[in-house]
Amino acid sequence: MESINLLVCERVLTEQDSVVSAIRIVDVFWVGDPPADVPVERTAVIMNMLAMGRFKPGAPGAKHSMQFKLIRPNGEESPLLDAAEIMIEPKVDGAPAAFTHAISVGVIPRVMGVHYAAFVLDGIEVARSSFTLLRKAGNPVE
Repeated sequence: MESINLLVCERVLTEQDSVVSAIRIVDVFWVGDPPADVPVERTAVIMNMLAMGRFKPGAPGAKHSMQFKLIRPNGEESPLLDAAEIMIEPKVDGAPAAFTHAISVGVIPRVMGVHYAAFVLDGIEVARSSFTLLRKAGNPVE
């Protein structure tokens, strides 16, 4: 493995030629006060996560298990999607094996503070990125 990176952003754009762009890389997501009659589970903060990995040139293509998980400030961990199998192989002859995988998730704002998104490959956490949920008093959730 050469490098694996994980970004948290508002949006991921995939062009027709398969080039991926992370739009508005975000450190802080502001969360409004939920209306009294709306359960917190219905006020999810929508965000995207983009994992990109590159392997050393000449590494053979292979199937791997991958998963994204959320780690809250209180230490609670939960999967953001079920583990999935991906094929990591060169996309172009002569290029290193690589992968790019993006997900869109709704994080329920139960706990404020610094959270971590983690990317797990073959059962091992290989990348982590932080983001912060902060309460914006006086502004209802939209």
